[in-house]
Amino acid sequence: MAARRRFGSIVKMRSGRYQASYIAPDSTRHYAPTTYRTKGDADRWLVGQEAEITAGRWTADSPLDKTTLRTREAHAAAAALDAEPTFEVYSRNHILTHRHTDGQPLAARTQGEYLQYTERELREFHGRKLSSITEDEIAAWYDRQRKTDNLALLEKSYSYIKSLLTAAVADKKLPSVTENPCRVSGGSVIYSHRAKQNRRKRIKDALVSGQQLDVMVTACEEAYRAAVVIGAWIGLRSEELRELRRKDVTIKRDDRGAAVISFHIERAVTYVAKKELQFIKDNLRSDQTLGEDGYIVGPTKSAAGERRVILPPHANEHIIHHLENFVGPDADALLFRAVKDPTRHLAHSTLWRHWDAARKAALRADVPFHGLRHKSATAYAQVGATMMEVMERHGHNDVTVAMMYQQVGAERDLELVGRMSADHVASAGGKTAPAAPAVEEAQKPKLTETQMPQAELLAAFAEFLDSRGTTSE
Repeated sequence: MAARRRFGSIVKMRSGRYQASYIAPDSTRHYAPTTYRTKGDADRWLVGQEAEITAGRWTADSPLDKTTLRTREAHAAAAALDAEPTFEVYSRNHILTHRHTDGQPLAARTQGEYLQYTERELREFHGRKLSSITEDEIAAWYDRQRKTDNLALLEKSYSYIKSLLTAAVADKKLPSVTENPCRVSGGSVIYSHRAKQNRRKRIKDALVSGQQLDVMVTACEEAYRAAVVIGAWIGLRSEELRELRRKDVTIKRDDRGAAVISFHIERAVTYVAKKELQFIKDNLRSDQTLGEDGYIVGPTKSAAGERRVILPPHANEHIIHHLENFVGPDADALLFRAVKDPTRHLAHSTLWRHWDAARKAALRADVPFHGLRHKSATAYAQVGATMMEVMERHGHNDVTVAMMYQQVGAERDLELVGRMSADHVASAGGKTAPAAPAVEEAQKPKLTETQMPQAELLAAFAEFLDSRGTTSE
């Protein structure tokens, strides 16, 4: 049971606002001149009135009766509702002004996606005042959208309207919006919960071996080989890779005269569909540049995305060859450009077409171009990089995401097991352990297509197993 107030009283009105009053020294109940959005605000007014009485400064103003107070409240509520924007207006403004916790504005692609949700999935709320949207209406909309079977889109659009209305509740300019009606249980994780369960497996399956990578580079058209090399050994996102320019590449010599190549990543290019392009174009930020055919150049995905990364020296010759043969002499010349116009960005579909041919040549049609980023992060971690170093090199600002990339392929697992056994045998003076019981045929591990190219490694491991009296497929 709540404790009785020592001075005054606070009552919650039907509107959700709070009314404060107290019995004054003249034995008359006095009401606050307005109602308050929060109970704390009402309490602070009472504290001030009590202080005035204690100090002897209180005077008997004309006390407001309940009828006058309710009339004033009704007028204030009506004025607030008139000033309250519609869902569409507030959403468009939110898309333009919202910033992440690190202070970064929304990326152009994200702006386009949010605008799509506003114009398509959430269109039925366009003309509605924010405070008039009810929990039942949100639940009914959610049930209708769920019947479309596109759970990923439903989760994203629901998460957007939920975050939008959360921002509206916290917006001091909108006193009439007092609570968020988005209360669908599990609405924001209906798809991602299932997807995250499989994400670790998908990343591990997307890893490529050293031999497979060599086949991919060789099979790729010469003008795009460097893209595969950069993806695999620096781990750039596609939008970062396609915005690289000659000025972003620095070649220096170390004390031994060997080349040291580094890349400065500070921009990304995003394609925005025509439907969203006009909105982005009309509200272009100072850190964005509108390019040709819907391409917008702006900051990287997050503040952590701006970084300088050194290329492993074994890949230097690929980059030097590419700069000499496929990149213009100007500092702003794109490293990877459109086929017919060197000033235009390479389309992701064009990059994908050449990547598709390369991965199929390596019998890895299951690996997306982003899988090269997994390769880069995993290889960096395997040579001893700390979690923070992996995050800094690959532009992560989320430890969970960085950990997802640090998966170990099946080939690496076999290699480490082989090394452990070899070290044990060496430390035992060349003596092997007692023979292990024979493995039944049905119990033998089956090699996947990913493991097949590691012929030498598997042969060495097979020899080890033979030395123990066990055979291997």
